[in-house]
Amino acid sequence: AARQFGNPFWIGWALGGYGRAFAEREPLRALDALREGLAYARDHRLGFWQANLAQDAARLEASHGELDDALDLFSASIDSFHRAGNVVFLAATLASLAVFFDRVEQHEIAAVVYGASSRQASIGLVPNLGDAVAHLRSVLGEHDFARLTAEGMAFEIADAVRYAQAHIRRIADGGLLAASSDDAPLVP
Repeated sequence: AARQFGNPFWIGWALGGYGRAFAEREPLRALDALREGLAYARDHRLGFWQANLAQDAARLEASHGELDDALDLFSASIDSFHRAGNVVFLAATLASLAVFFDRVEQHEIAAVVYGASSRQASIGLVPNLGDAVAHLRSVLGEHDFARLTAEGMAFEIADAVRYAQAHIRRIADGGLLAASSDDAPLVP
């Protein structure tokens, strides 16, 4: 229906909604829709949809697609929301990144990034965040979890972005994954 009207904003919105609707039941189908939406948003210079779709696609790429693509998408989404001053969506992207860091056994980094995101209520909608936080509390212990999240909470927005981007780059360069257990899968 959105394509019939030809309005680029609504087409981007529809592809994003389609991707989110199928994310749990049919993640590969959802990922295809998000990739299409992201390409469409880039072609039509829909900045908000580029950042939003990148965030959603990064989560699915991390668990069902390509790790390198997930890292690129997390990075792009963080940069876009930061440049736009969209703290609400930036926090949700950082919370999604914290879930990712927990999955790749970078627990301390995950706790700091979670802390940086935790001042925004928007993170309550991030898939698997509650499980990741419970896991971080268990792995790190309550004292270290509290210390690390407090460190993240003390960040200014720009500092949180720099911290997240630095650790994304380290993973992309192989620096953090080499520290993970060789037997542990990178994605669930």
